[in-house]
Amino acid sequence: MRKRVLVVEDNLAQRAVARLSLQNAGFDVVVESNGRDGWLALEQQPIDMVISDQTMPEMTGFELFRRMRQDVRFVDLPLILLTAQGTDCEPQCRELRVGKLIHKPFSPRELVAAVNECLKPLALPVG
Repeated sequence: MRKRVLVVEDNLAQRAVARLSLQNAGFDVVVESNGRDGWLALEQQPIDMVISDQTMPEMTGFELFRRMRQDVRFVDLPLILLTAQGTDCEPQCRELRVGKLIHKPFSPRELVAAVNECLKPLALPVG
């Protein structure tokens, strides 16, 4: 069963790179251009993971992630944050349990590897 990834990115070129990279890696991809529309997409269809830009109009990536973590339906979804900022956002990433922080510009290979890592099932202890 193919995993569905929501990409929320306001930059058209970055959004296209993410969509094509993930589709070529075998994922179903839903794209939105701002956090508000990303939230609506979450409510309308099953999503396995969310990748969001940090700085966007209408609702930032952190606002989207915070809202998700407060909603029982989305509290455990894996998250990746895309940012052009430095490492200033690391404390917020830890607080919101962001699985990966990817600095822009990102490579398609880096993005796909991060998604695969974040979607790996957790290993259960044996015995």
